[in-house]
Amino acid sequence: SGTVRHCEFTGGRIDYEGEAAVLLSIRDVTERNRRERELQWERELNRTIQKALVESRTRETLERTVTDQLRHHGYALAWVGEQVGDEVVPRSVGGDSRYVDSIDRSLEGESADGEPAVLATRTGEAQFSGDLADLSSTAWTARAVQHGYRSGAAVPLVHNDISYGVLAVYHDQPD
Repeated sequence: SGTVRHCEFTGGRIDYEGEAAVLLSIRDVTERNRRERELQWERELNRTIQKALVESRTRETLERTVTDQLRHHGYALAWVGEQVGDEVVPRSVGGDSRYVDSIDRSLEGESADGEPAVLATRTGEAQFSGDLADLSSTAWTARAVQHGYRSGAAVPLVHNDISYGVLAVYHDQPD
């Protein structure tokens, strides 16, 4: 099927029914290697974000560093926004800002019922969209897919019950 599998093997000489033979043990470690790469990616991203938290002197620097690092670590788009009146206003964008600029970011508008950043801001709860192609078509999903995004997530930024905005990420792969 063309599938590539990663394997480890060990072997040794044995006697088998009075004859010299070689016994091999082959173990598929493809999934283990994938998990290890994901953990390494996560550790590296966490270190980078923690370093930004310690070294940033302003909120703007922190937000820019975080969105840039998320972009650098494989997200197609990352942005931080905050509620200003009845709208989510972008503060920092890592990646192409055309999608963010094109969507209705009104907390009462069309995107209020689905676009992850807008919905997370409105509800105060994290939002995850695993495959945008599977969602019912709306203006925001059509724009997201048009810009090449297949999944998205947004989390409110809150500290000591004070809201600082929302962090949204989008990926070109589902889930």
